[in-house]
Amino acid sequence: MQQAPSAPLFPIFPSTAALPSPPPVPSLFPSAAALFPSAAAAICAAPPPLPPSAGALVPAAAGGGAALPSFSSYPQELVPKPAPPPPVVPVAASARASSSSSDDSDADDRSRRKRKKRGSDREGDKEKDRRKRSDEKKKKQKRKREEREKEKEKRRRRDGRGRRRRDEEEDEEARKRTKEEREKELQIERRLMREDVRKPAALWLTEPVEYAHNRTTHEPPHTHHRTRHHIR
Repeated sequence: MQQAPSAPLFPIFPSTAALPSPPPVPSLFPSAAALFPSAAAAICAAPPPLPPSAGALVPAAAGGGAALPSFSSYPQELVPKPAPPPPVVPVAASARASSSSSDDSDADDRSRRKRKKRGSDREGDKEKDRRKRSDEKKKKQKRKREEREKEKEKRRRRDGRGRRRRDEEEDEEARKRTKEEREKELQIERRLMREDVRKPAALWLTEPVEYAHNRTTHEPPHTHHRTRHHIR
């Protein structure tokens, strides 16, 4: 035996049938039909019927479909209009102007290239001349330096031979001079020795200073300290 479902003890949500219906809310944005009645009527209206010439202008699609409507069946304000053609310029005048401008630019370019080439050629010639002059100067300096070295070597060799010869001659003269001087000194010593032997002792006090200084011979023992310097 089935029992009827018992009612909930604590109904949270009451039945929607017991609630009253809400009042209608006014619309903030009116409909397009209210704003544009003519456009809404034109859009909702049926399309205009095709003219009898539409089938001849636009053939039917392959497979037995209906013929497409032509632009003549639509209002003229909806048909797109072609863009206006560009302004026509006389061909001769434009070609002449473009050719003259191109000729002028080509002539300017050619003259500029010629000037640049002449300038570069002139600069290149100057550089070549400068290098040539510097090379010639270096060669001349090298040649002069080599000549100076050769002259120095010749002079050195000549001076060496002459110096050796001069040294030999000076040595020979020195030997001769020393020999002659030694002979003279020996003669003087012999003469002084002879004079000192003959001279009495009292004459030692009156002998000249040079004689007293240059005396190298043997003196008597009792007069060897009695010189004019000692007396002074």
